[in-house]
Amino acid sequence: MAPRTKPKCSFNGCRKKALTNGLCAKHVPAEPEYAIDSVMRVTELEVAQFTAKDAEIRNALLSAKNLELEIEKAERTFLDAAIRHKAEQDKRRAQLDALKKHGDLQRGAYTTFVTELAQKYHLDPQHMSIDTESRVIRDLREGNQS
Repeated sequence: MAPRTKPKCSFNGCRKKALTNGLCAKHVPAEPEYAIDSVMRVTELEVAQFTAKDAEIRNALLSAKNLELEIEKAERTFLDAAIRHKAEQDKRRAQLDALKKHGDLQRGAYTTFVTELAQKYHLDPQHMSIDTESRVIRDLREGNQS
């Protein structure tokens, strides 16, 4: 008769004594505990894994939501800046147009006044100069002075 050998655990590489279904105590799957009828309890490891994965998903979703809000805020800021810029540009264009009109009116009044002075002093308005300190009016063509 051959010596009787104890059955070994059939789990990959384990040499411990087999207890149930060819597996040792370490590799036998834990039986779920039934605290209440038709309710099964999970192991602490499974709870920890579930909690970690749940937290990871919640964190990713929260990060995505925060990023969406930042994008919306940036877009609103950009649009607000564009609207303000357009309003400021419109205001500047209106001021520019008003100044051009005012300048045109002033230029017309200036030309009329210079022409009247030139006629009064018998000078050519294109060749006339007035020294504002001495109040002297001159004809700038060579040899002519008044």
